[in-house]
Amino acid sequence: MKLKQVTDAYYYYTEATSAGIRNVSFSGIGIVWVFCVITKDELMIPRDMILPLIGFIIALGLDLAHYAIGAKVYEDHIERIGEEAKANGDKLTEDTVVRTPKKIRKTVKNLYYSKLASLFFGMIALLYALYVRVI
Repeated sequence: MKLKQVTDAYYYYTEATSAGIRNVSFSGIGIVWVFCVITKDELMIPRDMILPLIGFIIALGLDLAHYAIGAKVYEDHIERIGEEAKANGDKLTEDTVVRTPKKIRKTVKNLYYSKLASLFFGMIALLYALYVRVI
């Protein structure tokens, strides 16, 4: 398999996973909403539904952070590469091979796995809350 095929597959699956995280998180929030009691003056969220709700909201926040921070660190990295190339008199093209520091890759990867973990936490907490309600 060529490197381009591997990276294309990686991008496809991370994008699909992120879309899935958003869909499942919003669905989880919808399930929690079904159990909420709305009165004239307030919204009461059942105590057993607070942890799942927190997990889903954090997953959505981390999803946004993953894309926003990832975009910013890669933007800064591209600017640094351009400045170094200009200082050295090099020309940059789309085919120029560059090295991405481990710190950048690790930051983006940690955000990716954190949003997955938060989603799993929300789902497990929701399933447990539903299970307890049935018993």
